[in-house]
Amino acid sequence: MLIPCIQVGDKGIVREPTPDIMDVYVLFGEEWKRQVGDVRRMLGDLNIEYEFYDTTSDVNSRAIMWGLTGSGQTPILFINGVKYSGINDIRIQLT
Repeated sequence: MLIPCIQVGDKGIVREPTPDIMDVYVLFGEEWKRQVGDVRRMLGDLNIEYEFYDTTSDVNSRAIMWGLTGSGQTPILFINGVKYSGINDIRIQLT
């Protein structure tokens, strides 16, 4: 089984393989942005574990987000590799 890895410069994000029954949630956004905070609260209220990449000051996170989406618009939530952009798309998917 391959372990997904996104390589950026000398650093990469390596994720352990997850069981087939477990969904993987990855959120990109700016910590200070209201809509990003709203998504984080929704995920917390639903008891969904997720990885958060703050694109405010982390150049690697911002580069990964741009590489995956070609955009700087946030929030962006990936669920099992499927992209949901913006608060409305994310809210629809989570409810």
